[in-house]
Amino acid sequence: MDYFEEINLLVLYGGRDDKRNPFNDIWMMDLERFVWLKVNIYDYIPAERSEHSSCILGNKLIIFGGMNKNNYVGADIYEICLGSLIPINLHINIFFRLL
Repeated sequence: MDYFEEINLLVLYGGRDDKRNPFNDIWMMDLERFVWLKVNIYDYIPAERSEHSSCILGNKLIIFGGMNKNNYVGADIYEICLGSLIPINLHINIFFRLL
């Protein structure tokens, strides 16, 4: 979860449920009204993942790595412009299996 200071929102990408199924959805919490908002992406959506790293740089959400449903760790990096919500793959996907 990351804080988007420019418009006072928390941004949550991905995660997993109690059965370890990963998600690739984006949620934002409006900290003025304390309301969760589901974000819809209509273009390319990064693969489901949990245990990834993310940060907000300017108006972009940067997502790195994480585990998919097959317990693979990715070394991919995505940039999602929070103004337009169009993801850009910044790196070729490289996966390796956790032992």
